[in-house]
Amino acid sequence: MKKCWLAIVIVLSLVMMSSGTTYASEQANREECLAKVEEAARLIKEIGLQPALEKFMDKKGPYIWKDSYIFCMDDEAGKILAHPVPRIIGFPMKNWKDADGKQPFEQPIAEISTKKSGWIKYYYRAPGAETPRLKVAYFLKVPGEKAIVSAGYYE
Repeated sequence: MKKCWLAIVIVLSLVMMSSGTTYASEQANREECLAKVEEAARLIKEIGLQPALEKFMDKKGPYIWKDSYIFCMDDEAGKILAHPVPRIIGFPMKNWKDADGKQPFEQPIAEISTKKSGWIKYYYRAPGAETPRLKVAYFLKVPGEKAIVSAGYYE
């Protein structure tokens, strides 16, 4: 009887581990990131910036999916307003350096008053990854707000 229960526990553990691995290995793509950013900008316009920020940080919500997420910055220094990793809230992205030592957000933030949207590329080491990978992010200035929404995918 003990062997039967042990076998059931092992099988259930393997099923749970493999389903988690499958989910974690799903990758977002360009179209999804573009659509999610536009949806996030509409949400800000509909319900206001602060309530939308809370929704963006909800780990079980629709703005954190596959291996991507919405993050939101202010349009001056690019300070993080919403991100799945709460400890970086307030960090100025215009000062952030990627794995190659470049500051990929500096120019888009400086030009956001004239260039309302665009794509940037940078090298980022995902949590648990051994080496940095090329990440492509779409950014969009939310009309009438001091906010930029963004999401990226790995190329």
